[in-house]
Amino acid sequence: MTLDIQGDQKVTLACDRGIHEDAIQILDFNGQVKDEVPIFAALAASPYRSFLLVSNDVPYGGPVPCNALHPNSVNEVGAELAAKFPGVNPDDFLVSLRNISSIIILGRKDHRVKRLFNSTFLFQHSAQVAPGGKIVMWDNLGATDDVGPSRVLELDPATGTERTLLNSRQAAGLFSKVMGNINISPDGTRALVAPTESGKGYEIRLADGAILTTFDNLHDVHALPKFAGLNKMVRFCQYGIYYVSSHLLDAVP
Repeated sequence: MTLDIQGDQKVTLACDRGIHEDAIQILDFNGQVKDEVPIFAALAASPYRSFLLVSNDVPYGGPVPCNALHPNSVNEVGAELAAKFPGVNPDDFLVSLRNISSIIILGRKDHRVKRLFNSTFLFQHSAQVAPGGKIVMWDNLGATDDVGPSRVLELDPATGTERTLLNSRQAAGLFSKVMGNINISPDGTRALVAPTESGKGYEIRLADGAILTTFDNLHDVHALPKFAGLNKMVRFCQYGIYYVSSHLLDAVP
């Protein structure tokens, strides 16, 4: 495709396998698509379109236009975050775009990129809306002068203020070049963090980043034929840890 940067400045984005033109699909309870919100096309048509030129696909070690954005989380903006920005609605989407190290607000109804946020975070995952209209994310490779990588990062998108909640000095095995997941508790006071590659997990308090619980996805597999004779435990990747919603608990007899 040809990207119009400004005036007669045009750049061709090409991939022999075809560019991933990512989109959000909204489904009904029967799994049928009710609406589709384009991500790639919306960014290409926005004032932020030049960000497509800096795409980097971490696992492949360089620029890969086939997978220009790599969206890895989508959440509704909510009332508190929407109130920080004119023209943003609570049902708009907060989308994490790993390969351009950015987070966008994408209009649910007008399919327009309304805001783009980037800072010291790099190749982030799982951007979640936290109380007070903050954004909490798993920052894979970002760093400041004294912390990083990897870390749990809180961003105030209105001011650009950052706060590291959990880093590798506090928790062994926190580093993860790719993947990572965060799940915020229903009351907004805690978060479950899964760095993925290390097979570990943590529950932290959002107020100060204190570790409340540590999980270790470690298992004895010596009885399996493939691991016969193995005299140590095996750690499995931990792709996510989640709080159970109260309405699901109420449904259990």
